[in-house]
Amino acid sequence: MHETFNNRGIAWRNKGRYDKAIMDYDEAIRLQPDYAYAFNNRGNAWRYMGDYDKAIADFTEALKLKSDYSLSLRNRALAYEAKNDSNSAIRDLQEATRINPRDAGAWNSLCWQRTVNGKMERALADCNEGLRVDPNHVEMLDSRAFTELKLKLYDAAIADYNDVLKLKPNKEESLYGRGLAKRATADKAGGDVDIEAALKIRSDVPKDFEKWGVTP
Repeated sequence: MHETFNNRGIAWRNKGRYDKAIMDYDEAIRLQPDYAYAFNNRGNAWRYMGDYDKAIADFTEALKLKSDYSLSLRNRALAYEAKNDSNSAIRDLQEATRINPRDAGAWNSLCWQRTVNGKMERALADCNEGLRVDPNHVEMLDSRAFTELKLKLYDAAIADYNDVLKLKPNKEESLYGRGLAKRATADKAGGDVDIEAALKIRSDVPKDFEKWGVTP
């Protein structure tokens, strides 16, 4: 019965009804207090609602019940990231990749966290490891391209952004990043075309890059 409530909670979550999802996860936990999956799922619902402290508490409980739960570590890292606690996020992601070296999502998040915190060489190694697990992971290709952009490895960044845009042609962050890399290699015209295309999709892309430490 507890699994039924958990599954219905997932269905509510997929509809964006996080309040109803939480009610079902509550009932699953009441029926089965050591049900780690329901704690993890409820943590995600709290995270989607912006209550990161409650989310972290639930992920922590899930990990007490199932210490090798790498997905819950990755989810807790996302909650820490939302609270601007990068050190805790990186610690959880390192543990997630140790427990499950084939968790491409954890490698991507670890690469990204390290890049935005100025640890680009280690970030590049994380992205490379993750891409050995999943060579066509779009977000990780984008993360590696951004890492290369920050390291001023412009040709490598352009090559990775090219691969991203083959898979996802309208990914505005990749268009903008490729535009910056092209400008840095003296291809101003090509860079301007990419940047203009990115801005047409989302005009505030430059603010994100500025937040991440990259300006035109």
